[in-house]
Order: sequence, then C-alpha cells, then structure tokens
Amino acid sequence: MQQTGQSGEAACEDLIYAPTFWRGADACACLQDRHFPVTLIERFRPSQVLRTRDHVAWVLLQQVAVRSLLLVKFLLAARMLGPQLFGVLGVAFTALTIVEALSDTGLAQALVQRREAATSRELGGVWTLQIFRGLLAGLGMWACAPLIASAFGIPESAPLVALAALVPLMRNVLNPGYMLLQRSRDFRAIALTESSVLLMDAALGLSLLAAGMGPEAILVGSFAGDALRALVSWTWFRKPIVPHVRWREISGLGRFGFWIWGTSALAVLLNQFDKLVVARWLGPVQFGLYQTSSRLAQLGIVDLASAAGNYLFPTLSRLHHSDPAAGRRYFYKALALVGGITGVLALGIAVFAPFLLSSALGPQWLPAAPVLRALCVAMWFGALIAVCVAYLRARGLPNTIVYAVIIQFVVLLLISYPAATHAGAVGMAAATALAGLVSLVYMFSRARSHG
Repeated sequence: MQQTGQSGEAACEDLIYAPTFWRGADACACLQDRHFPVTLIERFRPSQVLRTRDHVAWVLLQQVAVRSLLLVKFLLAARMLGPQLFGVLGVAFTALTIVEALSDTGLAQALVQRREAATSRELGGVWTLQIFRGLLAGLGMWACAPLIASAFGIPESAPLVALAALVPLMRNVLNPGYMLLQRSRDFRAIALTESSVLLMDAALGLSLLAAGMGPEAILVGSFAGDALRALVSWTWFRKPIVPHVRWREISGLGRFGFWIWGTSALAVLLNQFDKLVVARWLGPVQFGLYQTSSRLAQLGIVDLASAAGNYLFPTLSRLHHSDPAAGRRYFYKALALVGGITGVLALGIAVFAPFLLSSALGPQWLPAAPVLRALCVAMWFGALIAVCVAYLRARGLPNTIVYAVIIQFVVLLLISYPAATHAGAVGMAAATALAGLVSLVYMFSRARSHG
C-alpha cells in the first residue's frame, strides 16, 4: 500500500480503473489533470488491460472464468450424482468449510490491511503458523470424521469427510508471496492462477466422476487444484522467508487476525447452521435439494459481490489511508452498484427457478424451486453484506463485523426451529433471509456512524 505522502496520487490510481459509476467528480477531475482517457472503451481496451496488473477487468475476468467453471462442475456433478449422493458429498464440503473457518488465522488479511510491508522473518512466522494450522485442521477432521457424519445425521458420509481432510494440508503450504498479491493489487496474477486452479479442479474431478469413481472424484479434483496453486506460489510468486515458530514476533498481525478469525468462525457457524439443521432434521434428500439451491443462488448472486469485495478491500484500504472521505464515497457508490446488479440477478433466478432446475439438473430437482426462490432473497442480502465487510475491514473495524455476525446468528438460532418444522427447507431459507437483513442493517448503520 502507498504511504501517506503519496495520498493524492494513490487516490487517483485507485479510481482510474474503477467502473464509471464508482467515480465521483473529484476522481474525474484528477483523471483529466493527468490526461487519462475517461471513456469506458479506452479504459477497457485489451492492450490497456493486458499491460495493467491492477485493472478491474482482471477481477471481472477472473470471476467470469472461475464462476463459470464452478457452475459447470457443480451442475454436472449434481446431475450425475442425483439429490441423495450429492447430499452425502455436501456433508464433506460443509465439514471442510467449517473446519477451515474455525482454524482461520486471519493473517492473510492482516498482511493486506496494514500500512507497513512484512519482513522475511514475519513472512516466515506466518508460513509456519499456516503449516501448523493445516496439520491441525486436517488431522482433526480425519479423526472426527465419524462424529461429523453423525452430527449431520448422514453416517454414510464419514469416508468422504475423512478424504476431505487432505485438502487443508495442501491449502496451507502456500508461499506467503501469494497472499501479498492482493496487497500489491496484482489482480492479473491472481486471475490467471485461480482460473488455472479451477480448470484443473473441474476437469480432473468431472473426468474421474464420468469414469465411474463416485462422489470422491470431486474431492480428488479439489485436492489437485490446491496442489497446483501451491506449486505456482513457490514457482512464480515466492518471497524469501525465514521460517520460525516464535509466533510472538507476529503478534501485531495476530491482533488484527484475531478479529478476522472471529468473523470467519462465527460466519461459518452462521452460514452452515442452516445446512446442519436441514440435514439433521429433514434427511439427505432434502439436504441435497437445499444445498444445491444454496449453491446455485450463491454462484448466481453473492459470488459477484465477493469478487467485488476482493477488489474493494485493498482499494478501500489504500483510500482510507490517503483520503477517508473519498473512500466513504467510493463505498456508497460500490454498494449501490453491486446491490443493483445482484438484485436484478436475484429476481431473474427466482422467476425462472423451475426452468433453470429442470433444464440444468433434470426433473428430479424441481422440488428445489421454492427453496431456491427464498434463498435468492437471502443471497441478495449477503451480496450487500459483502460490500459492507470490505469497507469495515478496510477501515480497520473487523470487530464490528464480528458483532454483526453474532447478531445474525442469534436471530437465526431463535427462528430456525419453528421455521424448519412448520415450512421445511423453504422456512429455513426464509429464516436465513430475515437474519441476513438484520445483520445488513446493523453493518450499514455502523459504517455510516464511523464515517
């Protein structure tokens, strides 16, 4: 990130490649003073995009590529496996998400947010802590696989949960240089790497599934993709590190990371709680329908906001250090833009839910249509929350996010049982939407009050 002595120039650089609607009058005046083209065609000319590593087009291209591959992988796997087996596989991925979030150190976000660059010794401490995290998460998940499967009420998923324990091991051997790509806003490198990883993941997983391997093929594909990311991090993005286990030396990063961990731990309990309720109380078939609806709504709605958040976090962090007022204006315009785009997407998916399900997955998935419609509302609130999270983290207020997640979880906890028992999976989806709305209102009010 830029130092405060470069505040005016840094603020301009943050806005040069932002979409037109994210610019204010000050940004346009700044661009004109520096003789930059202000037309959309000029800013997105291929030659301009290719030579500019932090162009917003790379974020958009990454999301198009990654989400398209994820969608193809998801739809084909669901179609080939059916609701029952897909629900069993969903337990393994849900358990993996929970374990990774509960063991999240938050150090990657801390490296991006803080003003000073990390030393090789600090990076070495981060790396060894991540290795320890991967080992602990993987071994814990493997040892507790039968208990996890029983908690979901689907004991036949235990072998898949045990196999998924290999994934945290691979995801935590990355060279810290890969974490620093977001800090340096090298969206081009991130886009090319993540697209390659997902291509490997989808191609291998679906090929093995088509060859008759079974649901474990999807987990093998995920492991192979993570192995490719690790290889790339040590080949092209390697930073010199001094490995050590004196983690007190990175306590400054840890203080910020603690709140990130709190956010991740609470968020995963919140985001996976509805799935646990459906699996435990409604069985594997209903869980498969709910999991599929949730994934479709996420891919079609909230993942776009998450992509925007990946761009907004480092950008807003830099703007906050240089010109807080400009960062606040940038946040409001980003919230309006993301909210408008994802709102249209949510409405379209809800209206055409039966057609989308029958054509993409087959008639056996049509009972998921009402659930998908309710989850579209929940995911739209989630998209707006993602923008608020990026701004609050950039402001150095991760504790506010933790409080918001606690509020959201308490609301969901109070209404989940009556919602699920009276209206099944649709009721659980509606409860998720209501809890998300409460959290969104709290986050936005806190963002305004800290402005």
